[in-house]
Amino acid sequence: MTTTYNEGMTAFPFEEIRDRNGDYFNSIREIEVLGFKRNQIWAVTEYDSEDTGYEYTIYIGPSHHFVNLIGYFATSEAHDNNTYYFENINPTNTTGRN
Repeated sequence: MTTTYNEGMTAFPFEEIRDRNGDYFNSIREIEVLGFKRNQIWAVTEYDSEDTGYEYTIYIGPSHHFVNLIGYFATSEAHDNNTYYFENINPTNTTGRN
């Protein structure tokens, strides 16, 4: 099994299905009762960035992740349980900013 990360921070390629207020769901069960299968549910987590140029990193991956969990969303497409997307947040280099 090989885990794939979106090298170069490729944008998440699917439409996110969130709750009726546009927020992340708080549990997997909330999404399952809407008819989605586990492989259509994605977890959104937050970690310290491995890139020192950023404050933290948001990861989107399979729904079994729960450490540093922000929430869940669904997609019409199924995932393979091995692919992750990430986005580095808040650049720490503020050179040239006023």
